[in-house]
Amino acid sequence: MSNRLRSAISATLLHGGAPAPPAAERRELKDAMTKSIPSFQSLLDYEPPSDSGDRAELEGIEIPDGFDEDLALEMSHRLHLNVSDCMRFIRSAYQEWASIGGSPQDIIKHAERLWFKERRDLLENLYTILRIQVLGPVEPEIRSDIANFLESILRSGLRQRILSLLKDVNREEPAELVGPHSEPRVLDSSGILVQQEDVLSLEKLILGHCLCLSTLVVDSPQADIKEILLSLIDCVSYLHHTTRQQVAFSLLFSIVIPFVADSPSPSTLEDSFKNEFLETVMATGRDQNVEGFLGCIRLAWAAHMIVTQDLDHLDSCLELVFMNNVFQFISDEILYQNHDDDDMSYIYNIYFDKLIRCLVSDPTFLLKVKQSKDMAISSQGPTTSPLPFLSLLGLVGKFYENNPEMLSGNDVLWTFVNEIGEGSLNVHTRVSFLNMLSSLASSEESTSIVLQLLRWSDEFEKFFADLSSYHARSLQLSEVEAKVLASYLNILQKVVEHGNFLELNSFDYVEPLFKLLLSDVPPFVKGALFGAIKAFVHVSPVLKDKIWEKLEEYVKSGYMLGVHDMQFELQEVEVMIQSYPSTISFLDLLNALLLEERDLDCMKKRCVAIFFWFIYNDVFRLIPQRAYTDLSEKWQLVVACLRHFQMILSLYDISEDNVSSYLVSSQHSTVIPMLDFLEDFTNGNTVFQNIMLILSPGVNVLISERTNQVYGKLLEKAVQLSMEIIVLVLQNDLLADYQRQLHVTLCQDFNHILPLLEYVGYYFEPQIQLCSIKIMSILSSRVNGFVELLLRSDSASSVIGKYAACLELCSEVCKSLGDTSEPAILIMQLLDDNISQPAPNITHFLLHFDLESSTGQIVFEPKFPHSCLKVILETLEKLSKLNMSLHESGFKLLYKLCSDAKTRNPMMKLLRGKEYLFFVKHLCVCPCPEDSLCISSRQITWLSNFMLAMSVDPLI
Repeated sequence: MSNRLRSAISATLLHGGAPAPPAAERRELKDAMTKSIPSFQSLLDYEPPSDSGDRAELEGIEIPDGFDEDLALEMSHRLHLNVSDCMRFIRSAYQEWASIGGSPQDIIKHAERLWFKERRDLLENLYTILRIQVLGPVEPEIRSDIANFLESILRSGLRQRILSLLKDVNREEPAELVGPHSEPRVLDSSGILVQQEDVLSLEKLILGHCLCLSTLVVDSPQADIKEILLSLIDCVSYLHHTTRQQVAFSLLFSIVIPFVADSPSPSTLEDSFKNEFLETVMATGRDQNVEGFLGCIRLAWAAHMIVTQDLDHLDSCLELVFMNNVFQFISDEILYQNHDDDDMSYIYNIYFDKLIRCLVSDPTFLLKVKQSKDMAISSQGPTTSPLPFLSLLGLVGKFYENNPEMLSGNDVLWTFVNEIGEGSLNVHTRVSFLNMLSSLASSEESTSIVLQLLRWSDEFEKFFADLSSYHARSLQLSEVEAKVLASYLNILQKVVEHGNFLELNSFDYVEPLFKLLLSDVPPFVKGALFGAIKAFVHVSPVLKDKIWEKLEEYVKSGYMLGVHDMQFELQEVEVMIQSYPSTISFLDLLNALLLEERDLDCMKKRCVAIFFWFIYNDVFRLIPQRAYTDLSEKWQLVVACLRHFQMILSLYDISEDNVSSYLVSSQHSTVIPMLDFLEDFTNGNTVFQNIMLILSPGVNVLISERTNQVYGKLLEKAVQLSMEIIVLVLQNDLLADYQRQLHVTLCQDFNHILPLLEYVGYYFEPQIQLCSIKIMSILSSRVNGFVELLLRSDSASSVIGKYAACLELCSEVCKSLGDTSEPAILIMQLLDDNISQPAPNITHFLLHFDLESSTGQIVFEPKFPHSCLKVILETLEKLSKLNMSLHESGFKLLYKLCSDAKTRNPMMKLLRGKEYLFFVKHLCVCPCPEDSLCISSRQITWLSNFMLAMSVDPLI
């Protein structure tokens, strides 16, 4: 039933902007949803083993011939699952393995995989239907059918079932999910050996998303709200796992959404519930995590009181919100988390915006803001903890900087900003206010409003008039004055990036900014100066050239003075404070100039060589050895360095003339040291080691860090750039000597190569997947015995599974065979290109033929049920119009496999087997396709060639 619903969803709801689905597909979806209602009402409710005795359960159950029933009983114990269901999965696994052979232990492992897959498919079906109903677009008739279906299953207890499953989130071995004898590693739904905890964690995450989405489809009754609150308190008491944080966010917004959206309405909330809920929410003295999340609930409850005008407890609720400074908690723990799902992040942001609009329009909240502002103004110097007013400004600024589209037409927010900026401000509050304005200036519309606000008080013009005086008295700048200056510079950067260039060109801003760079100002001011200068690079080619000249003058002046160059700034100033804003912004400026450079000959005349030496020797080589107050700055440095190396490798013409001129030059500082860099990298020295430090942790660590750490997106970018640099070196035909050396360096320790290949399983950034596939393609064709090395590694099955999973996932969105930006297309090209290579080749490996026969001879039997071969065969069975390009390449690949002497017989045996009946199914499609939208003329050509070639085979 799950497979039928998935097929109906794919055909009807995931048609990628294609014309509206036909009536037959709509009827199929409605019928599949109706028949799946019992499965959703008893979501993941599998009966445990019977108390009457294990063997008694086997009576009357069909067991495959020759299969050891003790294995079924062991599976029942491990999964805490009744024997009847175990045998159902075993029979399915046995049917798949029957055509390719396999031990009973293999069949059991695959049966367990089918169990996890059935669970995952059911959850993903529910999530997909909920997401599409909430976010659309959907045809009105289909939307009505889905609404009726969802209301039916939610009204009959699905939400309560989800909550009961999530209750076990804090237990190490949830009783409803696994048994006491379960193994720590299992085959997941894609056939990859993973930690069982990770499989179950992903299930919990999907459950959390479904719970949150359900509140947007059917109103949450007060009993559900109470249960969600208790589940949230229980969940956040043990936030030592990334998934639990994500589940906690889902639980949190499952309460925030109905409160902010005025659902349930005040008439549906009984007084007894309000009193009990208020008592729970207003109670203090709990664990810090619990208190932080309860603070968010208090804020949402306050918004609900404002919306419903039930204001009896609003003042006391807001008093507790400001006293505990929930704004800082939201900034640190909620707002800047990298959520795993973009759709859920979008929903969270929409309702957080509604929450802010509701609060800042209320007089009681504004009075509390004014009181907190007065307290911040009266405070002298820095405090031990952030002040609520300053935290609120930072929260508002950063939220809308990340969501600039929500500022459009947001008059309520701009009125609030104008009000809190009126009246007196001390230096600390002024800096926070200016930083908020800088963050809000994130689009042309919002930048215009910010500029207007500042010009009303003549502050912006006064700032520019004072730039020269800042240079003259830089030695007398206090730390607070320096912070004010940096805030104005940040606003200037935003104004130039998003503002009106014609208006800005009437002033000469750049020169005084460079003069200030030569002053003795703190690193964070220099960072703001470089940032402001970088914004002008894109204004015009003339201004870009002027900035190049000024930057060269700055470098030369620094060397002559001997104290204010970037090397000194990095090694003697920033290293001491373990913070690197000046170096980061300098690298960003340099990269912005290179990105805009069109005259490569002119580039060679500039100080690019000096800059490269500085980045290569002083910054990147020493990054692992330095200490960092903020790890985000470490990864900002890494990304800036790697982006510079990538651009130089892409732009610089590495030819024999360049090599000769470099070798005879006595002044290497005037020549970009690309050969030094390449020798260091390909010989496995410092640059190579630093890049491998980025890549070696592997795909699973990257997925965890991306979600769990503030610097996660920066780490992801560092991995992407590192992979792109490796591909650039491997693909450049002029670097043959360096390529050979890199092959040797990588193969000296095969553990260097395996993480590169496994990044094909990183689904958040397709460019990383593409680089991983390209590296596999290049190394497998150039390194002798590459497949044998893979087979001897412990990760062979993992690589095969990840390629199959990538092909399966990406095949749903394939566009054109010529589009090499599609991972699925690149995998199919890899398989096609290597069929004729000497055996065993990478095609045999990824299709998982038996390459390790005990007889010493390669048998070429398909060995593993989940591989690229199985994905291709299943895709060709569906013939969906969503991936016609993959069908064409699939028929072509099968044709070549069945034409190749080595793989012909095992492939013929597989395709004519009972599981696939490939020839019987497709012979009726080839002459007269039933749906011309699902099979193209080129597909018919390859299928016809395939059938014609096979018709002479005596086996058919």
